[in-house]
Amino acid sequence: MITYNRKMKKKIGNNNESKILFDLIQNKYGNRLSSKELDEVRKQVNSIVETAKTLRSVNLEYDDEPFFVFTPYQKEE
Repeated sequence: MITYNRKMKKKIGNNNESKILFDLIQNKYGNRLSSKELDEVRKQVNSIVETAKTLRSVNLEYDDEPFFVFTPYQKEE
């Protein structure tokens, strides 16, 4: 079984990330999908990789919190 992690990402670079992830999916499920479905999967993988790249680019400090901290209402007794 092939696993994917951040160490592997550093070795392969950003350009090949979509291709490698798509190849993993194609190897596992390709015999069940038509070429049209595989094209759609490829588009979705590309979209997910771009979103992940954007999320990874945000630098957070250890003590960063959400903009709004939700505090549930508690009935006073």
